[in-house]
Amino acid sequence: MSLEKFLSLVADPGGIILCYTKDNMQVGEKANPNRAEHFTSAAALEARAMELTLLGCDLYFTPSRFDTRTRNKKAAKGASAVWVDVDVRDDKGFDTHDAALAGIAEFTRLASLPMPTLVSTGGGYHCYWVCYTQLKPAEWEI
Repeated sequence: MSLEKFLSLVADPGGIILCYTKDNMQVGEKANPNRAEHFTSAAALEARAMELTLLGCDLYFTPSRFDTRTRNKKAAKGASAVWVDVDVRDDKGFDTHDAALAGIAEFTRLASLPMPTLVSTGGGYHCYWVCYTQLKPAEWEI
């Protein structure tokens, strides 16, 4: 699946997609909002992501829709996907990528969910279940 196709499925075109370059961020460090770039289309985000990748930047985005340029709970207005971050690390999560994939498969089987779209993050996986309707924050919070 192409990046643009994936983003068009999980990101709301009417909302703001935030794409952070993490230049030398340490594990656990909060993203600096000044490093955010704001996009309203999957195509524009994909083009910029390709440029930043060639420069050696690490990137991530949020599939939530926001009504401001601030990424926080109060500004969240909806999401087109439900997602989970699965870590592969010695101190938490799974010990190996194979164990993480087996855990994801077991979780989806036990929860009667379809297998998610998986994105390898290098340090684990992001699992995305695409929704056919925009979810409001109260619907995705647990």
